[in-house]
Amino acid sequence: MAPYIVLFTVLFICSVLSWLVHMRGARIFLLALQCVSMGYMTAFRGISVGTDNVLYSNIYSWIQQYNSKYCPMEFGYCSLNRALVDFGFNFQMIFIVESIVLYTAIFFFTKTVINESVWSLVPLLFFTLQPFFNAMNTSRQYFAIGFMLIAVTFAYKEKYILGTICFFIAFSIHYAVASVLLLVILIPLFRSSWSSVVILGAYMLSFLIRIIGPEKLMVVFTRLISKYSHYSSGNQFDATGSFQYILFTILIPNLIFVFCILFDFFGSKDNKVVNLDKEVSVFHSRELLLGGSLMYVCFLNAFVGSMSLSRFADFFIVFLIAYFLHVLIDIEDKRFALIIVLLIIIISFVSCYYFIGIRGYQAVVPYVFTN
Repeated sequence: MAPYIVLFTVLFICSVLSWLVHMRGARIFLLALQCVSMGYMTAFRGISVGTDNVLYSNIYSWIQQYNSKYCPMEFGYCSLNRALVDFGFNFQMIFIVESIVLYTAIFFFTKTVINESVWSLVPLLFFTLQPFFNAMNTSRQYFAIGFMLIAVTFAYKEKYILGTICFFIAFSIHYAVASVLLLVILIPLFRSSWSSVVILGAYMLSFLIRIIGPEKLMVVFTRLISKYSHYSSGNQFDATGSFQYILFTILIPNLIFVFCILFDFFGSKDNKVVNLDKEVSVFHSRELLLGGSLMYVCFLNAFVGSMSLSRFADFFIVFLIAYFLHVLIDIEDKRFALIIVLLIIIISFVSCYYFIGIRGYQAVVPYVFTN
């Protein structure tokens, strides 16, 4: 656990320095240092850190040793494996490439979309809210998330062709990234008079799905589509976990989301969920972050405890972090904003330590560097 404590200390110190120093160049350096620190630990971890790595390593070894064509993953990820084998790299290079893409994406997304005064809080929250640990456990998914964030960053800058290319690369690595396209349907609804109904309805529906049981709904889905009919008799979608686990998993993200929504309704000057300029692309508005945050908490609430389904939420975690920080910037009383962010960091760190350090979730403890 010691390497993670050291990393947290580095991230926290960088956040404090960034808060105190009002120089853009210094803040860029501190943000880069945070991303490099997380990327280094992710890239040079041993294969035992995380649960999915053995499978990925075996596939790579089969290609390397036996020129095997077997690769039960998406074509983009398989093509990367083949290319690295052809160039003579060992499996560790997969981790390095994934880390470079993910943390470069977080750096540029943060620098582009978020106010510079809170840049350094993105890596810190990425750590304490646990996606850092998820990225070592389900690295292929977070590899796709990296390209997805780059795509969103390009779209934000109105470079739509480059954004589309990056999104297709993300899709070729993990097909589930297509769930992000739901934002294309959701965001326009925020521009209508039904925006409040949509937000509240989706939020309450997520709890209803969890109460009913997501596995029951997925059985209906898999029976309707013959391609997935073999899943209907399995337990791939079963949602399990104690009440304690479910509560502490969804509590902090829901507190953040509800706080942000309440502030946008009652605390913002215009008393609106989003300050909207209809002449501007949706990628230039807070709607994108609101939509991604809503998708995150809805997927999390509905599928918590289901190993297969809960991973859909991970595609949207950075949107929740960014939305939270956008709201913090709008709070006029900066002392109150500081208290809020410190409370979230402390509570999320305690939760992170409990789940990762004590309960051993994500199988990332003990941390070991590669040989």
